[in-house]
Amino acid sequence: MAFWTVISIILQAAYAVTVVSLVLLIISENRNPQKTMSWILVLVFLPVAGIIAYLIFGEDHRRRRKLNKRLNKGLEEKPKPSFSHKSERTEPSHGKLERLMLETAGAPLIYGNRVDFFPEPKGRFEKFFGDIKNAKGHIHLLYYTLMDDGVGNELKSILIKKAAEGVEVRVIYDGVGSLKARKKFFKEMAQNGVEVEEFLPIRFLKFARRVNYRNHRKIAVIDGEIGYVGGRNIADCYLYGLPRGEWRDLDIRIEGEGVYGLQAAFLTDWYYAHKQRVDDKKYFPKIDAKGANLMQIVSGGPNDEFESIMSGMFEAICGAKKYAYITTPYFIPNEQILRAMQAAALSGVDVRLILPSKSDSAFVNAAGLSFISGLLDANVKVYLFQGGFIHAKSIAVDDSLFITGSANMDIRSFELNFETCAFLYDEKSAEEGRKIFMGDLAKSKELLKDEWAKRPAYRRAFESSMRIISPIF
Repeated sequence: MAFWTVISIILQAAYAVTVVSLVLLIISENRNPQKTMSWILVLVFLPVAGIIAYLIFGEDHRRRRKLNKRLNKGLEEKPKPSFSHKSERTEPSHGKLERLMLETAGAPLIYGNRVDFFPEPKGRFEKFFGDIKNAKGHIHLLYYTLMDDGVGNELKSILIKKAAEGVEVRVIYDGVGSLKARKKFFKEMAQNGVEVEEFLPIRFLKFARRVNYRNHRKIAVIDGEIGYVGGRNIADCYLYGLPRGEWRDLDIRIEGEGVYGLQAAFLTDWYYAHKQRVDDKKYFPKIDAKGANLMQIVSGGPNDEFESIMSGMFEAICGAKKYAYITTPYFIPNEQILRAMQAAALSGVDVRLILPSKSDSAFVNAAGLSFISGLLDANVKVYLFQGGFIHAKSIAVDDSLFITGSANMDIRSFELNFETCAFLYDEKSAEEGRKIFMGDLAKSKELLKDEWAKRPAYRRAFESSMRIISPIF
């Protein structure tokens, strides 16, 4: 037998053993059946690419446990403030949801907050930069994407100036989300008094272990009294839009003890990134009631045993009696969320979903569109935003609940990313959230069942193909 024939047989055998071993490993992990089948199909039909993809993106419980153990090493107790305005109401309109978020995420129901909505970018950035300029004690920023473009450099200049004034300035950015930003950009801040940390830095030897677990939060805390949370990062596109139109997004500004929840999330992530415990009481100053808003600040991540944000969205949709209006830029729901939307609509609840007409990810967008037929069959109304790219993430329910933050309605946000959302329970906020949804709806086109069924066969085939592997996105 020729030498190269023997080598070929050995390589094919090793290859087959590798694929079979990975398949058996995936099955043994008892993960979600959808995800299990998706990985098996990828490994069987795209073996070379599948092996590489699994080594990089394959998420398993052992890896998550190791990550959780490493992140929390030395952190005996996470920063936990004492609330003065904790609500004691006994018959809330969303009592089950509030209890669920308390039990799964440790998020108390906080009274006495003022909330301002910023669907438009100019006013948001003006207010945001103004609050930072007025900081007296500390500035804490955590963003998935922090770019060294016009907006990013304007922020950098302000932060350096505040640090020179003696204000404590801490910044966390995600290594994947900010991959296009030059290291010089962060180095310049660090050299001028700003404490800067990259969350789970991506290094060659640790790439496969870390690429899945990204910090997708968008949090700002100023003096422990003012906080921002939502969908916007720090980059020009969030202010000026894209060539094809506006970048539509949503942030909220919080005054009151609800800011404590954002602060606790930041300080915990600061320990994860820097291994420095920062929990002085000055970061949780006494705050008088600023308004009548009731809220819970819910943070989740791969170290979240009960997938609290997903569970909260599920309960919110299931608990809807009149309507559930949902906006998300990336829609790859798990079975629970999909069934909740269908069941609510079939029971008579007005369920509406706004998605982008054009996405910044063709593959993720196609996977999301593969779910549309099943939603339309269940009487869910689906709309595609026509004004540009909609990046807002929100759920409005029954004039009494509004949820917004950094989490998309996709498996990655539910299981792999570190995310933070605000659950707002007062009627004023719910009304404001509904108005924003209706404004975006006016710029959207409804997908009609008959028309959607007539789309080209090649599109349906592409969407179905992406649907098969969507659980591993």
